Amino acid sequence: MPAGRIVGYAIGYMLLGALVAAGLTLLFVIVQYNATPSCGRAGDSGGCAMEAFANVVMSIPIGSGIGLLLGVWRAVRPKSLG
Repeated sequence: MPAGRIVGYAIGYMLLGALVAAGLTLLFVIVQYNATPSCGRAGDSGGCAMEAFANVVMSIPIGSGIGLLLGVWRAVRPKSLG
């Protein structure tokens, strides 16, 4: 099994995992932002917006890690005989 294939799968799935995790987190944060009555209204100090940014940024390494594991698993798994 060539090492380039493992690295290629790992990088590809890491990027895909980071994008999917950030996108899903952003979707959930937008729903939460709209569901919280105090966000975006008078007296809001910007904490909701900073929380949204921090959640999206923190989801990227998690998605990349999951993508790395999935990519390596896809590259080294035995092919089915059927």
